[in-house]
Amino acid sequence: MSSRRDQRRFPRLQLPETVRVSWTDRQGRFHHADARCLDASETGIRLEFAVRPDSDCYVNVRFEKHGVVINARVRHVIQRGLMFEAGLEFHGGWRWKSLAADSRAAG
Repeated sequence: MSSRRDQRRFPRLQLPETVRVSWTDRQGRFHHADARCLDASETGIRLEFAVRPDSDCYVNVRFEKHGVVINARVRHVIQRGLMFEAGLEFHGGWRWKSLAADSRAAG
């Protein structure tokens, strides 16, 4: 039986930085929070939040270090202790083409 990690289409790389995330919940309330990036791939990112974002909502993720804002969809959220891990898929076919180069430069 293969693991989920083996089934991923793109490799995940460490991207150690804090990002600013904003979204509107199902009741129409605006939220913003800082989140810690756990890892990223060409088509998505996994973030750690202190607050739970709604599953299946769209968020804006601001990467200050890279000078980019990405629109993404929250695909899943799980609670780990007091924190929440959210898997986000970049929206609109956006891909992080420079991710591999950024990782090599950081390491």
